[in-house]
Amino acid sequence: MRILCYGDSNTWGHDPKTGNRFAERWPKLLQQFCKEDEVIENGLCGRTAAFIDAVKPYRHGISSLRETLEIYQPLDLVILMLGTNDLKACFCADAISVSKGIKEMVQIIQNKAIYNVHMKVPKILLVSPIHIREGYDKVLRMQEQFNENSFRVSRRLACVYEEIAVQSGCEFLDASQVAEASEIDCIHMDANNHRRLAEAIYIKIKQ
Repeated sequence: MRILCYGDSNTWGHDPKTGNRFAERWPKLLQQFCKEDEVIENGLCGRTAAFIDAVKPYRHGISSLRETLEIYQPLDLVILMLGTNDLKACFCADAISVSKGIKEMVQIIQNKAIYNVHMKVPKILLVSPIHIREGYDKVLRMQEQFNENSFRVSRRLACVYEEIAVQSGCEFLDASQVAEASEIDCIHMDANNHRRLAEAIYIKIKQ
């Protein structure tokens, strides 16, 4: 099975302590668990689900998704985990506006026209991201990007994501039920939580 992991810095493996990349980030750990499968990493720091960053528009998840699917086809499963960057204060987002971007990406993945005629449409595991942790406003680089609305909306994403999954025939996992952000920056997972998320995704795949 070929599995594409499409996400942001928590898929890329951003270490909240050093700013470097974890060697054992969750897609790498998933590969260790799924020994007979191929896990393809496509995490981009700052990637959004719905909104376009005026400074770095190439981070728009919708814009680069179709090309990514064509590059890595054939695919059996796409794991989609985005939404945290859409909660930045500059976007003034609510859960519904973020979910519209997720819904569009699900529709792109399920579009048969993207894939070569002999290739099947991959299944989707939609993962709602971990919550912004309380205390983010005490971290200088995070208080400049996120606000109280960001904090609140991060807790509402799972509900709307699950609804999209049900409507679209996708599988769903709420990452906040198995992992949490580090106390260091309140946004990114530490090594232990990368492992917890990888284990939960592995169990979901096996189910």
